[in-house]
Amino acid sequence: MTPKTDSGSAPMEVWLIENGEKTGPYPDYEVRSRIRRGELKPETKAWFTGMDAWQPLGEIELYQDDFATEQEEAEVVETAEAAPVPPPIPQAGHLWRRFAARWFDWTVFQTIVIVALLLAGVNLVPLFQSGSVILVTILPAILVEAILLAQWGTTPGKWLTGLKLRNRHDDKLTAGAAILRTIRVWLMGMGLGTFLLLIPLHLLSAWLLVKKNLVLWDTPAGNQLLLDKPAPGKWVGFGLGFVCAVFLNGVLLFPTMFELTKERMDPKERELIESLMNYGEQAPAEAVDGPADAPEDDS
Repeated sequence: MTPKTDSGSAPMEVWLIENGEKTGPYPDYEVRSRIRRGELKPETKAWFTGMDAWQPLGEIELYQDDFATEQEEAEVVETAEAAPVPPPIPQAGHLWRRFAARWFDWTVFQTIVIVALLLAGVNLVPLFQSGSVILVTILPAILVEAILLAQWGTTPGKWLTGLKLRNRHDDKLTAGAAILRTIRVWLMGMGLGTFLLLIPLHLLSAWLLVKKNLVLWDTPAGNQLLLDKPAPGKWVGFGLGFVCAVFLNGVLLFPTMFELTKERMDPKERELIESLMNYGEQAPAEAVDGPADAPEDDS
């Protein structure tokens, strides 16, 4: 039923039945507004002057357009809420920075451990022969790296290359998460330092990162490696630090490597190397005692 009102007359007043009670009267425009806000349902009964009986609002021609508008707005909201949310933009893999930072940290830390062992008088040859040198160097490396990541969110190598590690909540890793991540790195990325595993695992990790944007020790846990572009001075420090660590590492390990391989060397090469290694020990004695064929002083 369509109400009839005279032009210029007062707004039509509508009575409603809400929660079993008669309420109103409400101006027509207020009823329309409440319908569009979803406060009144089509089954809400209403009455106004000119109607024979109470009728549901949805059956009154006057308000059908208002319910249609309210339904369309609800469908738009529902569609917007149900629309699939696009995945987050993938984080850049930083392949070469990861690689550089890892080998910087490992080389520097290994050098520190070797210096400590030599200062303590430890013979490195048995450690290399038994393979226990891997445990002696890697286990402390895992602990130290985990502490650095939990406390500062980075390591010396990562800091110099502008990298910092954060979890899915953009916070530093907890101590447990940092230890677990470092163990995964050494198992799935470094092969516990074993040469036969190291290169294949490096190649596999690089392929997964470039092709799938997947890092075995970060992606499943939701970790992300963020980039803060380092100042040029940091790159200089990275280069100098890495070269010095590699050089010192080689000098310190040369006697041990020679002992491990001298039985397989050519005799002349072995004698030459031994003479070079013993040169520093013989020179002072010769300087004090003089040449062996020098005549004795009778005075």
